[in-house]
Amino acid sequence: GSQVEYLGLAKTASCMASLPMTGFLEQLPADKSLKFLDLSDNMLDESSAIMLEYGLQTHPSIELLDVSTNPLGQAGLGSLARLLSSEKCPRLAEIRLEDVQASENRDVAMGLFDLDPS
Repeated sequence: GSQVEYLGLAKTASCMASLPMTGFLEQLPADKSLKFLDLSDNMLDESSAIMLEYGLQTHPSIELLDVSTNPLGQAGLGSLARLLSSEKCPRLAEIRLEDVQASENRDVAMGLFDLDPS
């Protein structure tokens, strides 16, 4: 049978909650074929990012993850940074973070390291 390598789920979560997406994220550890996963604009929060980190940390095929336009928060960005640097997920080369909300006051992060540490 054929295997899904590209899955585009942009803008598929409800406006009220990311609960439908949470159910999907819980199933990620069972997948072994995805190479590109687009979860942009799905209201994914810090807990969703932690689920992504867990679900993809030993994924053998994932190369690109798009989580743009989601309120991931600082802890969520940390989870994704750990995932990107993990030796257990060697093919992951890019995580797209365009217009990600890094804090609760709706600041938009341009990237993981654009915050002034002072």
